Amino acid sequence: MGSDQKENLGPREAMEILRQEGEPGITKPFFPFRSNMGSVCLHATGPITPNGTTGSMVAELNPDVSQNRFWFTGTSIPSISFFIPAGFSGTSFLEKNFEQPGAAFDSSLWWTHEKFYREIQRFYPEAKRAVQQRILDLENLWFEESNRILKKRKGQKTLDTLSETAIRTTLQEYRFWNNSLLNELKSKNRQRTFAPFYNWQWSVWNRKAGINVS
Repeated sequence: MGSDQKENLGPREAMEILRQEGEPGITKPFFPFRSNMGSVCLHATGPITPNGTTGSMVAELNPDVSQNRFWFTGTSIPSISFFIPAGFSGTSFLEKNFEQPGAAFDSSLWWTHEKFYREIQRFYPEAKRAVQQRILDLENLWFEESNRILKKRKGQKTLDTLSETAIRTTLQEYRFWNNSLLNELKSKNRQRTFAPFYNWQWSVWNRKAGINVS
C-alpha cells in the first residue's frame, strides 16, 4: 500500500493487503512456485510452505451492530477471488444455503474456485490479469448496493438477499473461468513452468483431491 492510503484504511485497502503476493516492491511477474512466508497471499509450494491463504475475511465493525458488514472469499488465494458481502444475523443465508466443501473435489464454491487455481499455476500471471477487472467490477457493484442498504437501514434480510445474489454470481463466474476462460488461457500458454519439485508436489495434492490438471 502507498503512504497516501495509510491514513484511510477501509475494507478495500484491507482487501488489497490480503491480496499482496511476493515481496513488496518487486515488479516481475509473480508465479505461485516462488511464494514464501513473506507473501501475505501465501501459495503452498511443498514441505517448507505446505499451506496457502484460505478463507480470507474483512470485517467492518460499527457501534451500531446493525451496520456491521463482512466480506469473505470462501476460497483460497484472495488475489484471484471475489470478496462477497455478508451480514451476520441469527438467520443469515450462510446458515441455510452455503454448500460446505468435502475433502475431495465437489460442486461447492471452494472446490469450483480451487480447480481453476490449480489449473492456472503454470500461467498464473496471465490468468490473474484476465480475471482482475471482473473481480473489481463486481466488488464495486456489491459495495454500492450494500452501502445503499445500510444507509437506508433496510435490515439484515435485505443484506442477506444481496449476499445470496452475490454468491450465486460468484459461483457462476468461477464456473465460466473453469470452462471458456480456462480453455482460452491454455490455448495461449502452452509452455510449462520449470519447477519440477513444485509440480510434483501439486500432482500429489491434486491426485488426493480427485482433480485432473491437464
